[in-house]
Amino acid sequence: MARVTIDDCTDKIESRFDLVLFSAHRARQLLEGITLSHDASIEDRSEKKTVHALREISQVQVTPQELLDSLTKKLQSERIHESEHVAAQKFNIPNQDNDNQTTEKQNNKNQNEQQSEQHFVNFTDETLDEPEEA
Repeated sequence: MARVTIDDCTDKIESRFDLVLFSAHRARQLLEGITLSHDASIEDRSEKKTVHALREISQVQVTPQELLDSLTKKLQSERIHESEHVAAQKFNIPNQDNDNQTTEKQNNKNQNEQQSEQHFVNFTDETLDEPEEA
């Protein structure tokens, strides 16, 4: 398999900045298992995801418009989630995810405290039972 060069990709995406943005986004998609390419012939398990993303771009298996739409959608959904979180904090609206995490952390803390107390009790019982040597 021939090496992928930046020149191969800049023929398809003129701006190097856009190329970096799109190829990084595509590599993350590949890590998550999202397949957009219509031809799986370039699939190579030993190939790094960034190289795979650049190869897809150079062979026009994924178009710049598809990558732009996908990246835009991802960023918008992150922004909406972030806005909901900020609004929930501002108006003291309980967040179900946070409540579950807080409850779980509190349970773990209580369990650790109980184990520590039990260990301390066992330790003091053992030291009190030992006869003193004079």
